[in-house]
Amino acid sequence: MAKSKDQGSALPKSLDALVEYFGTHDLGDEWENMAEAKFDIEIKERIHLVAIDKDLIERISTIAKERHVPSEKLIKTWLEEKMLEAT
Repeated sequence: MAKSKDQGSALPKSLDALVEYFGTHDLGDEWENMAEAKFDIEIKERIHLVAIDKDLIERISTIAKERHVPSEKLIKTWLEEKMLEAT
């Protein structure tokens, strides 16, 4: 039998107890007892994905491994260098 809103929630108060509780209980059973959460999100950075040809990314990955840096960092560095050359 479901609890009514008037009875209040029997949810544990500590984070550890909540984690343990929801390890064996369904959040849907407690949904009506949950307080509404309001918060603002400020997006400070955007990530843009760019398609790169398979052969090209393989060559970039090989160079990155030789230099012991992640491919993303190598690509970013090269793009920044090209931008400096262009200005």
